[in-house]
Amino acid sequence: MVLTAAAGIARAATSTSVTWGPVYAYYKNIARAMGAGSTSISGDRTSVLNAFYLDDRADDGNNVYGHTTFSFLIGNYFYDDVTRSTGEYSYWTTPVTRTLTDRLRTDARAVRAASKVCVQLGWPVPDSCSPQAITTLGY
Repeated sequence: MVLTAAAGIARAATSTSVTWGPVYAYYKNIARAMGAGSTSISGDRTSVLNAFYLDDRADDGNNVYGHTTFSFLIGNYFYDDVTRSTGEYSYWTTPVTRTLTDRLRTDARAVRAASKVCVQLGWPVPDSCSPQAITTLGY
C-alpha cells in the first residue's frame, strides 16, 4: 500500500466528473499511443469510473492500453486501493473507449485516479508509457 500526503488536497471539492489528458506514450521519438478521458462518480455514488479514449497513433503492430491506479483519501493520506488496466487495443480506423471502475470506500472522502496510456512493445523492450494524468474527486 502506497501512502501519499494529501497536502493541498485535503479539502477536495465535491464534484461528479473531471476530464484529463491528452497524454502520449512515445517510442523512438514517435507518439505511439494517445489517451484522454474523464473520471466520474456513479449516479448512485457507489463507484468511481475512469473512461479512457484510446488511440493507437502508429499502425506498427504494437497494442496500446490504459492503466489506472485508484487511491482513497482517508484522514490526511491517499491510500492506493487497486490498479486496473484496459484490454489491449490495436490500430483500427477509429479509436476506442474503455472504462475502468472501483467501488467507493465509505471511510474515505475523496478518490484519486492516476491514469496513463502505454504501448506494448515486443520483448525485450519494456512497454512505453505516458506521464500520469491525476484527477481527484471529493464525495
